[in-house]
Amino acid sequence: LKPQFGPPAQPRSRRHSAHSSGRAASGQLEAMVNEKSEKDAVAIPVPTAGGETPEDQKKKQDAKKKNFKEKQEELSEEDKQKKEELELLVQRAQDSDQGVAKMAMEAMVKELKESTSSMTSVPKPLKFLRPHYSALTEHYDKMPASDLKRFFADVLSILSTTMQKEGSRQALKYRLEGTKEGLTSWGHEYIRNIAGEIGEEFKERQEKGADVNDLLALVEEIVPFNMKHNAEVDAIDLLCEVDKVPSIEKLCEEPSFSRVCLYLQGLANFAATQADK
Repeated sequence: LKPQFGPPAQPRSRRHSAHSSGRAASGQLEAMVNEKSEKDAVAIPVPTAGGETPEDQKKKQDAKKKNFKEKQEELSEEDKQKKEELELLVQRAQDSDQGVAKMAMEAMVKELKESTSSMTSVPKPLKFLRPHYSALTEHYDKMPASDLKRFFADVLSILSTTMQKEGSRQALKYRLEGTKEGLTSWGHEYIRNIAGEIGEEFKERQEKGADVNDLLALVEEIVPFNMKHNAEVDAIDLLCEVDKVPSIEKLCEEPSFSRVCLYLQGLANFAATQADK
């Protein structure tokens, strides 16, 4: 027999191991290629039944929302006219001639009173005057002390109810700096807003030991108004804030007596001590 040359044959187990390693390496390489292909793949928009891609639908929805918003903001001819009239009043209210300024302020008050008699939503005059609030407050700060300035403060107090920064209590600030007349003529929403600010201001002044007589003067005007208009709860809440609950007794009448008693009994359950009860 002729001798056979070449490398000796590998055992079966080693050949099988090498073959398996080769298949594993090949599988890893294929997985890497597939992963890279997925990363490099470009998303192809798939049209819907109507022939629109999801991107087209999104653009269409955004356009609808924009048109809806523009329609809401679009003013009628009557509103445009009212807006222009109020803007003119704002300019004249800042006139150097006090007579012109006073007439403008009186016209503005008339517009505001007519619109705030039933404030279920923010009245349009208040919306139209909102962009001018800063200009009006700046002009007020520059005005010399006068009856006109106090009248100006009354108007700013009304405007502040929807335009002031939260916690600034500007509605109360301007009310105290104003004529102090006609407080209750502005309706329940304004009264409720002022009452809330009185409670906060009273607490702060008590902690500082400051005078509160001007606040109590407003309370004496607000509470009887609330009692006459079936707002006993608001009246009692305000008296609680300024520690004047006993004064409610002389304001009670036969129709309101039982409601006042029931509410006071309910409040007694939250009193801090037995003596307070």
